[in-house]
Amino acid sequence: MVSPHATPHGRTRLRAQDGSLMIEVMVGAALLMLVGLAMFAGFDSASQASATGKSRAIAANLAQQDQERLRTFKIADLSNRFEARVIPVAGVPYMVISQAEWIQNSAGTATCAATPGNADYVRITSTVTWPRMGVARPIRTDSLVAPPNGSFGASQGSLIIQVHNRAGDPQSGIGFTASGPQTANGVTNSFGCVTLGFLQAGSYTISSNQAGYVDRQGRNAIAVPASVIGEATNTVEFDYDRAGQIQVDFDTKIGANPPQPAKADLVSLANTGLAAPGTRVFGTAGSRQPTLVAGNLFPFRDPYGVYAGGCTAADPTNYPGETGSLVTVDPGLAYTATVRVPALNISVTKGGVPVNDARVWVTPTGSGCGPTVSYRTDPTGALPEPGMPYGSYDVCAKDGGKSYRVTGISNDSADGTAVIDFPLSDSGPSCP
Repeated sequence: MVSPHATPHGRTRLRAQDGSLMIEVMVGAALLMLVGLAMFAGFDSASQASATGKSRAIAANLAQQDQERLRTFKIADLSNRFEARVIPVAGVPYMVISQAEWIQNSAGTATCAATPGNADYVRITSTVTWPRMGVARPIRTDSLVAPPNGSFGASQGSLIIQVHNRAGDPQSGIGFTASGPQTANGVTNSFGCVTLGFLQAGSYTISSNQAGYVDRQGRNAIAVPASVIGEATNTVEFDYDRAGQIQVDFDTKIGANPPQPAKADLVSLANTGLAAPGTRVFGTAGSRQPTLVAGNLFPFRDPYGVYAGGCTAADPTNYPGETGSLVTVDPGLAYTATVRVPALNISVTKGGVPVNDARVWVTPTGSGCGPTVSYRTDPTGALPEPGMPYGSYDVCAKDGGKSYRVTGISNDSADGTAVIDFPLSDSGPSCP
């Protein structure tokens, strides 16, 4: 006998099975989708690999053709050659770079060694690139060409340009131009040199302006004379490295108060590697600023001495117990330094009362330390911006017909001077 409740329970089980079937269908569909995506990804990857292989094959063929083309050149036309050409193949623009470099031995090593005569061989290099290379490497092919006997005349020679970084190590990738009886170009190799062969004897100018690089004097554009001697090799050497910079802020200290921001019109950087007098000066005379930037700095391995002012007398190391600021600049990096300008503390009074808006003339006495500059006192009778570079000063104050002068004030301590009184009187000397 069948229970009257059997049918509802059976339907409940069927409903449960219906839900399970739906889940199975959804899972199956998801798996099918994942398999499909994996298959399409595989097809796409295979397609990309096929396209890359085809591009590399075309590039290799173009490189070989360029090598054969270069071998047809006369040695005089091949010497120091560099050219870039775009060759379209099946709608794809392939860049072919052809370069000829003089080397000193048959092993193919481009050293910087100068031989008694001319360079021995020309290494010809063909490099091919194309759009959408991705991580693929360019195709590069090179070989050697030996100049025929008698190729070099008695009025022809070679010039080696050798470049060092701040450590004296080779600096590669620097482009140079030799201009003179003829023009030749080259880029320094892994040994930091480029050999320009088959040049007409005579006087040349070797120049470079590699972006971001400077010589020891901070010059980006360099141009130096050189000579090419017939049947000989001459070498020209440079120090050239990535430039750094220092942002210089200024502060001063008045009495027992903590340091406060200050201004200066000039900042000097000193290093024994610089040409005489061993300093470089940045800023504009007479334009006092809270910050000055010293850029295009050669990254010497020893530090720059940094101080406010534009003369030797402003160097704090001239004074006992004073050290100034030292900053070591590494290639291509920027730094910030805070430089002290000692406070020239004066108090202008008239009848014992501080004088506001009195005229004050400050004259540096050190050689080349600048002209006389005038200021106005604040309500306390002091200079509102008392920070001045290290050194000696003559100071004259005036208000109406009354004046006062003090000469030879030594501003030679980071803590500034003691307060110097300027009691104005009718019998005071005349000011500038």
